[in-house]
Amino acid sequence: MSEASTQKLFNATAEQIFQVVSDFDKYSDFIPEVKSSKVLEKTDLNALVELRVNFVKDVTYTINVEWDQNKALWWSLDESSVFKKNNGRWTFEEIGSQTQVIYSLDVEFKIFVPSFVLKKAVAVSLPSMIENFEKRVLSL
Repeated sequence: MSEASTQKLFNATAEQIFQVVSDFDKYSDFIPEVKSSKVLEKTDLNALVELRVNFVKDVTYTINVEWDQNKALWWSLDESSVFKKNNGRWTFEEIGSQTQVIYSLDVEFKIFVPSFVLKKAVAVSLPSMIENFEKRVLSL
């Protein structure tokens, strides 16, 4: 798999969305595929985050996350036995009382995964994930 991207207009401020997206420890509370998530290290500008997700089977990996407060958040793979690459980005642009959210992902696996399986997973999981984040933002 190379890159995938999705975008959605949220009825929330960039600050509200950023607070949810950057609250890594809470991901398993509202994203069904995330079995656990925890911040291993954190400063004002970055974090090392461990995630355990269910993608056909449970997979644990760590990512290095950086951000520009309320504007963007991006990550790169730190360590994984399954991923060769796992990089991504959230961007937030306020448009009046709403915020345009763009989520981009670039993933490669160390193991062979048929492209039709990846395409179907992306087609279902990206919109679902964005919906879960939006519901979380609106519930707070």
